[in-house]
Amino acid sequence: MLRRLPSARSTGTSGIWPADGTWVDKGTPFRAGLRCKQRCLRSKLRGVASVNPSPAREPLTRRRVLSAALDVIDRDGLDGFTMRRLGAALGVEAMAVYRHVPSKAALLDGVIEAMLAELNVGDPMPADWRGALSTLARRHRALERRHPGAYALLAGMPAAAYAAARPVVADILSSLAEGGFAGRDAARALRLVVRFTIGFALTRPSGDVPPPHSDPLGPVLAGLADPAEEDRLFEVGLAALLDGLAPAEVP
Repeated sequence: MLRRLPSARSTGTSGIWPADGTWVDKGTPFRAGLRCKQRCLRSKLRGVASVNPSPAREPLTRRRVLSAALDVIDRDGLDGFTMRRLGAALGVEAMAVYRHVPSKAALLDGVIEAMLAELNVGDPMPADWRGALSTLARRHRALERRHPGAYALLAGMPAAAYAAARPVVADILSSLAEGGFAGRDAARALRLVVRFTIGFALTRPSGDVPPPHSDPLGPVLAGLADPAEEDRLFEVGLAALLDGLAPAEVP
């Protein structure tokens, strides 16, 4: 226990009287030593801070904005997508996003392009036109499974958006030309396969059908809604479409 001397104020000195009876002067030397210790402590703390700096925030770019938008749409759906949610996913205010995209409509167009660019990823396209179109259709189907929330955007995409898949499109058009598709026929074949694939994905039945015993058409309706049938129906429809697109044999 420490007691302050009664005469400390009158003598102009400051000190403490410990219980063991030893006088400790708290004058200038004492304060100087205390300040030195404080400076040393602050220096050590600064050293620790420099060894473990806080991680730098990743800079905001258009690519990062589009990637985050795609993730949010797949998670929340188009109806649940807002610029505020996108900003929260990026760790910024919603207004910061507009430095990289001028509007929400432009953002969604960018999301479409980002999805279509994924069609370029994979093994080289087959050289024959039928194999090339089949590969494109199956890549579209895989794209829909990866992005169930955002894929519906492709139903109303601008024609120019498909430029994002330019490498794949160029390979397919080359295969079609070598396979006997002249002029506009090659572009028509490509458009038909793309529309078939998008339409097939967006018209998937919900599964709410009557049980077989409640309606004469029950077994048929149940089969139409069976998820296990979807892949087979897709392949059957694609094969029929390609058969119809085959150029006429030259006599």
